[in-house]
Amino acid sequence: MKLFKDFEKYASKFLKIRNKEGVVVNFNLLPAQKKVYEVVKSKMEAGEPVRVIVLKSRQQGISSLCVAMAFWKSVTTRNYNSVLIAHNRETSERLLEIAGFMYDELPDAVRPMRRYRSKSEILFENPSEKERTFNPGLRSRIEVKTAGYSVSGRGLTIHYLHCSEICSYENPSELLASLLPAVPLHAGTFVFLESTGSMTPGGRWFRELWEASKEGDTPFTPVFIPWFESPEYVLKGKMAKAYLEEPLDPEEVELVKEFGLTKEQIAWRRYKIMELPGGVREFNREFPTTDKDIWFGVGAPFIEYDAARALRAGVKPPIARFRVNERGIFPSEEGNFEVWELPQEGVFYTVGVDTSSGFGNSRSCVQVVRLDDDMRATQVAAYREAIDYVALADVVLHIARMYKDAMVSVEINGGGLATQQIIIDKGYSRLFRWRYFGHMYGDIPSKKVGWETNVASKPILMQHFKYVLERGLLSVPCGKTVDEIVALIEDGRGGGEAPPGENDDMAMALAIAAYTAFLERKGLARMYVPVNLEEKTETSGFTLADLLPGSTLFPGSGVW
Repeated sequence: MKLFKDFEKYASKFLKIRNKEGVVVNFNLLPAQKKVYEVVKSKMEAGEPVRVIVLKSRQQGISSLCVAMAFWKSVTTRNYNSVLIAHNRETSERLLEIAGFMYDELPDAVRPMRRYRSKSEILFENPSEKERTFNPGLRSRIEVKTAGYSVSGRGLTIHYLHCSEICSYENPSELLASLLPAVPLHAGTFVFLESTGSMTPGGRWFRELWEASKEGDTPFTPVFIPWFESPEYVLKGKMAKAYLEEPLDPEEVELVKEFGLTKEQIAWRRYKIMELPGGVREFNREFPTTDKDIWFGVGAPFIEYDAARALRAGVKPPIARFRVNERGIFPSEEGNFEVWELPQEGVFYTVGVDTSSGFGNSRSCVQVVRLDDDMRATQVAAYREAIDYVALADVVLHIARMYKDAMVSVEINGGGLATQQIIIDKGYSRLFRWRYFGHMYGDIPSKKVGWETNVASKPILMQHFKYVLERGLLSVPCGKTVDEIVALIEDGRGGGEAPPGENDDMAMALAIAAYTAFLERKGLARMYVPVNLEEKTETSGFTLADLLPGSTLFPGSGVW
């Protein structure tokens, strides 16, 4: 039957569920479910395996959709194995209960034979042992499992895999490493990873997978479901009137303008924000408007919510990308050095450097900041790469020379001291001179070069960072940097730090660049030490046109 091959038509005609009011209704797709299914449908029509990752707000019916599709495939396909995984036993049993209810409500004409239904499995097979050999039935099954309870795909063939609320899994990476190889890579197979976001260890893993999927670096197609796509999330009548007495605040004005929110949706949002203990931040985690809203860090946020929103609004793509190595700077669409503003004559630039060993998740970061005469700063370029301390020195030198012999401030903790020493040995003359903060006669420059982050200096650095961000004195167009800044939480000592398992390399490099820039322009002291006064670096201004191969700057090869 053609009807059996069209899930949406099959579901609306044959499948029934209990809605939130407990009423039995036909399974007609809601807007959020329809959004996911359109992606699935396009993959099926193209003859491709379906691999989908869904990031959603609460109660959008995505788990029910995934169960319904697993049921549809299992009761219309021979020898088809569906595995549904939830974060706890209660939810696992509820998923199977949905499938069991669908079976019970099927019309007799399309209901396949069922051998048994247990707490963890439904087997669609002839219940008669005598008849099974010549009339076996479908021999398909739906099985539910609970993450963390010895779930393994070894020795199995799985045609349909659904991982519900995967952010709540203790170790989703290890679990999928076992399960995904059991799913054949051919048409008719499905893998759904869906969850509401969180900053748990599983949530951080999911966030990385989500971002990679958005960049096209995984086989999963990302689908985001914001809260306002649910027709249920509205407030009407007298109750709505009570929550619409106040005029729209600036954020609500922005939401109405960008997403077309109605008065009923604004009223519902205001009600939920008042209802939730964590207010607007908790609302954004549970009912996100954008996929970025979910990842506000747990713990006390380092910067205020309004400042975080303003930072998000200021993100924009770079105007150019470069690849930087020991030989120079090369134009590259896949480059690790992003530029938002080209260097200009007569402008003051600082370069902040946060170093790493180049191993693990940590990355070395270089941030370039421009400080204007009105004491407003702007991030103009950013570099991030897994690179060792020695190789990083050449990268810093090339970037600093590009930006008019910018002042360089290297965090010298650990291996950063080696990076700085190589820079000194190569004769670069503009380096931050360490200061003794809190001296009764002012901040006194020392003979030590570089930025040292310690228990005394970190609160000073981070509180200055907080001040300029919350007062709009520092513009940050880099989305990756903004992600790290917004995720920062209070460390209990006056500073900010990344949540457990997260990185703050780009945020720290920017904080160092911004602070040294403000100190210099305030005239507190000259913070660079001439290492070799005889040697000078020649630089010149350039325009975007100069970046083209064959130009003066890039004759032939296009190397800086």
